[in-house]
Amino acid sequence: MNKTILNRLAFIDRRIREGMARGKLVNCGELAEEYEVSRKSINRDITFLQDQFDAPISYDASIRGYYYRESNWRLPALPLCESDLFAIAIARQGLAQYENTPVHDRLLAVFRKLEDSLPEKISVDPAWVGDRISVVPDRLAPLDPGVWSRVSDALQRRRRISFRYRKPGGEDESRWVDPLHLTGYRGEWYLIAFCLDRDGIRIFALSRVAAVKLSRTVAVDHDFDYHLYMKDSFGIFRGSTIEQVRLRFGAKQAPYVRERHWHETQELVENSDGSVDLIFVVNHLGELGRWILSWGGGVEVLAPESLRRMVRDELEQARGLYGSHEG
Repeated sequence: MNKTILNRLAFIDRRIREGMARGKLVNCGELAEEYEVSRKSINRDITFLQDQFDAPISYDASIRGYYYRESNWRLPALPLCESDLFAIAIARQGLAQYENTPVHDRLLAVFRKLEDSLPEKISVDPAWVGDRISVVPDRLAPLDPGVWSRVSDALQRRRRISFRYRKPGGEDESRWVDPLHLTGYRGEWYLIAFCLDRDGIRIFALSRVAAVKLSRTVAVDHDFDYHLYMKDSFGIFRGSTIEQVRLRFGAKQAPYVRERHWHETQELVENSDGSVDLIFVVNHLGELGRWILSWGGGVEVLAPESLRRMVRDELEQARGLYGSHEG
């Protein structure tokens, strides 16, 4: 099927829906005149839609117009080309981050439908992408698919939920929350919600959530704005105090620091010895401290002093575990 026919089918589909929405159904003559083709072409196209795509198109003789008996039917064909297929194949490689959710199989099915809708003339085999291009996902936290489904369902239906939450090293706690946002980060899925038991917004790791129950109570949105909420964060967690951070990376690490954008507020200051200072503001130091430690001796915390102490204490504790090396 060429793009000309596909475009005409899409036009017919759109005009039938517009006619249904306005309460003035469109007929064959109007479709032919508007698209500048013959009535026979339009009749042929409608028959094709009915036979090949099971389109539930009917004709109301009393008002002389076409309509869909099932308004939720959708035209399945897509005018894709080789470059589209390549992009789809690349995107499929990123599905690994959803493997611990029910969304994974659904997304995979969608990608397969998209690939199947390509014209026969397409010669690119999607399989080669998997052999030569890959995306390395973060290691996934174990997650009950039922938990993910019920939480996402609550978000969609705007329902208040209750669940049991297991804190690291602690006992389970019962929580009532208004779900606000679900986000994936480094192999874990997190629910951002207004916790009625704590009277504030909290972040819950879904891998520690169990026994989710939807209530009939409509969840309050609390004027939540995800992007505003995560502003000035370094990672997934956030605090209430904004602090300016200044890190000095040695000459060996400086090229790697320059190559990436680490924070939306960042500023780079070049030093005469080849080192570089990375400056930005954050509202939580915990995740930032762990990131700094991953650089080992290649970075020094210049500010704030609280972060400098945190990193120093961690390094001293680590040194205590290994002790002094004696030959």
